[in-house]
Formats: sequence, structure tokens, C-alpha cells
Amino acid sequence: MGRAVLPNRRPDVVESFEWRNTRYDVTFGFGPDGKVREVFIHGAKVGSEMDGLLSDCSVLASVLLQHGPTAADLDRHLGREPAELGASAASIIGYVMRRAAAVEAEEGGAMIESYRAVAGVGSYRPGGAV
Repeated sequence: MGRAVLPNRRPDVVESFEWRNTRYDVTFGFGPDGKVREVFIHGAKVGSEMDGLLSDCSVLASVLLQHGPTAADLDRHLGREPAELGASAASIIGYVMRRAAAVEAEEGGAMIESYRAVAGVGSYRPGGAV
């Protein structure tokens, strides 16, 4: 599948949470198909190595999400802690992908309707314009 071209303006969901004693702010951007197609993660000191890693991982995740895999697909392939420790995400990236899959399931339908109302269209073609 080719890259899903996103409109310049698109709906998003912003979440703030604490993971392993650090506060993070994450923006999940949606495509016209109701799928999460971009992720922006912030939570480290600006200019720090962790800030750079979060930025780079955000870009990589967004590029993947725009080329076909869903957030749930990515979540299934990322590391987990051992079952005796609760099988939680092994990293903040894994946690964010798990949240992205949940947000997509909760909000995806509303995002499709949002695109239709703004664009006055009835359908979306991946890789095409709204």
C-alpha cells in the first residue's frame, strides 16, 4: 500500500498521562478513514537525548501508520514485560501504540464523521484526496 496522504487540517485527540513516573503529552492525528495516522510524543526536557528519541520515534510511527499498518498492528509487535510483571509495554513507545489502538477504537467513527462534515464528502480513498 502507498502512503495515505493526509489533509493539511485533520482532527486529533490529545492525551496527557504519567508512565513510570514521567508525564507525557501525546497527540494522535486521524486520517479520513478514522484510523490513527500520526503520533506526536512529548515529555522529555527539550533538547535532551530522550526528547530527540521521542521525536524520532514519533516520525517513524507516523510514517508506518501512513503506509498501512494500524496502531493495533504495531502494538502487537512491540515488546512486553514478562507476564509475571503484568505484560505491560516495555517502553513508552509500546505504551503509546497501545493507547493509539484504544483511542482509534473509541474515537475513529467520530473522526470519520468530522471529516465528512468538513469536506462534504461521503467516502475516503487511501492515498487519495478527501
